[in-house]
Amino acid sequence: MLITLEDVNDNAPEVVLTDLYSPVPENATPNTIVAVLSVNDQDSGPNRKVSLGLEATLPFRLNGFGNSYTLVVSGPLDRERVAVYNITVTATDGGSPPLSTEAHFMLQVADINDNPPAFSQVSYFTYIPENNARGASIFSVTALDPDSKQNALVTYSLTDDTVQGVPLSSYVSINSNTGVLYALQSFDYEQFRDLELRVIARDSGDPPLSSNVSLSLFVLDQNDNAPEILYPALPT
Repeated sequence: MLITLEDVNDNAPEVVLTDLYSPVPENATPNTIVAVLSVNDQDSGPNRKVSLGLEATLPFRLNGFGNSYTLVVSGPLDRERVAVYNITVTATDGGSPPLSTEAHFMLQVADINDNPPAFSQVSYFTYIPENNARGASIFSVTALDPDSKQNALVTYSLTDDTVQGVPLSSYVSINSNTGVLYALQSFDYEQFRDLELRVIARDSGDPPLSSNVSLSLFVLDQNDNAPEILYPALPT
């Protein structure tokens, strides 16, 4: 007597993550492979046929080749918006009713230097009384960079301008790390009443990105001059 056993769908499919290329750079082009997966089902016939599915909202797509699948980039990545993706893939067999298995893994997005430092305002102004002490702190600016690590490290400098033919660097300086500006000499309202500066913020990426902002410095008058009596000119 020959007895033939008929398969029933009593085995859920298996999903194996064979390769994961994490982190993936945020400027990865479409069709960049980020993971390789394999599927298997111990049943037979239609019960053995497995399909792999992925959340439609993710910027990734599955490409199938037999029992192997690749997960590829299908949309733009932005580390500043989403730095880590928690990905769930679902393997479903062809049985009736079908059985399914989920696999979970985490994919990190690597930063690239795609954001310049940004100042909080489009321009700044401040006031300083004349006869100020040399080395006095005048003002402070801050620029933030949403990138990470070296790409977010900001340094500050002033443009190479002149004031009345004198280099700006002889009047003011800026701390390259903190963005604090200092007076290098005592200002005299009777000599000049304002300075127009331009501050540059540059990140440490490769290549670096930068932005700049204008700062108007107004010198305030102090009562430091006694009145003078001017005698009328004698007739000749």
